[in-house]
Amino acid sequence: MMICPICHHVLMRELNSYTCIHKHSFDIAKSGYVNLWPGNHKGSGDDKEMVKARTLFLNTGHYQLFQQTLIDLTTNLKPSVLADVGCGEGYYTNVLENCLDACDVYGFDVSKSALQHASRQNSRIHYVIASLSDLPLSDESVDVITDVFAPVDAQSFHRVLKQDGFLIKVGPGRQHLLEMKQVLYDKVYENDDAVAEYDGFAHAKRIVKTQQIELTSNLEIRSLFQMTPYYWKSPKQSAGKLKAMDDLPLTTQFCFDIYKRK
Repeated sequence: MMICPICHHVLMRELNSYTCIHKHSFDIAKSGYVNLWPGNHKGSGDDKEMVKARTLFLNTGHYQLFQQTLIDLTTNLKPSVLADVGCGEGYYTNVLENCLDACDVYGFDVSKSALQHASRQNSRIHYVIASLSDLPLSDESVDVITDVFAPVDAQSFHRVLKQDGFLIKVGPGRQHLLEMKQVLYDKVYENDDAVAEYDGFAHAKRIVKTQQIELTSNLEIRSLFQMTPYYWKSPKQSAGKLKAMDDLPLTTQFCFDIYKRK
């Protein structure tokens, strides 16, 4: 299934490494992931503190409705091979693997810290540091790609998906975390929820899930804030105001878009 990021020949597992016919070798880390980033990977993506924050918040169960929707959509497609791109700390990847029968699951991300955490949670999943624009998988080898709040590289995804394979893209709805933005910004805009078009894919359907939740601790508010792009973009004064709060009612809204490979 996996291919060498240098020569694109098939990788074979040999003890604690993957090796191709040209002897390019990639060691498997103690936690279980493998680094297949071509060239020198200096590290990017979620750092340890962000992984900790994401894990803490997601384990509260506030996103349970969205997790179950992703499970239902994916299991209905009955994949034998699934790739979760931008998998982060593996929260959704691990749940999907546990719910899918006889499915080979791969998780891809650029963050070493995230995959260290993810691979310790479930040794059955193939966790890989890799570029989403050049997924180290054989052509037409994947039944379903799941993409939760990660970029889409249509060319790369199209190459690895089987004929009539599916992409499940999850993104924010128009009102997702609206109340948080009202704390952070004087002028608040709703999210752009237009259905994206990707070369080589046909949009099959959209499902929107909306839920009102309430964060009842400062730790929950800080953890969710650290998961969002607003953490890096917000004015210092308004970020400080949010970080001092102990209670925050929120609208959560996810758009699930299903695409079929042409």
